[in-house]
Amino acid sequence: MPRMFDKAIAAHIRWLVNFESVLLGHSNEQFNAEKIGDATICEFAHWLCANPALFAHVEQREQIENLHRSFHQKAAAIAELLGSQARRDMIHAHWEQLCELSDQLIAAVQTGLEQPRPSSYRRD
Repeated sequence: MPRMFDKAIAAHIRWLVNFESVLLGHSNEQFNAEKIGDATICEFAHWLCANPALFAHVEQREQIENLHRSFHQKAAAIAELLGSQARRDMIHAHWEQLCELSDQLIAAVQTGLEQPRPSSYRRD
C-alpha cells in the first residue's frame, strides 16, 4: 500500500480522535459545522484528488468519494448538535454512525488499492 495512503489515513484517524476529545469534553477546540462538512479540504481529500489512477475502476473511486462525503456530512451534523447542546445519547448515536462510515471508508480504499488495475495494451 502506498506510503501516502498511510499518511492520509493517519491524518483521518488523528482528526477523528481529536473530534472525539471534544465530544468527551477533554478539549475546548471549536468545530465549525460548515467547514467540517466540506469534504474537499482535508488531507485525505487532497490525497484522493492527487492519486486518481490508484483505483482500478471508476466505481471504486466514486464509492470512496461518496463515503468520504457522507463522513463529513455526519461530522458536520454532530458539530451542529454540539452547538445546540443536544442530548448526549443523540450525539452518541451520530458518533457511532460516524465511526462506521470511517471504517467503511478505510475498508473501501484498502480494497480498491488491492485490486489489480486493468492492463493496458498497445496495438502494433
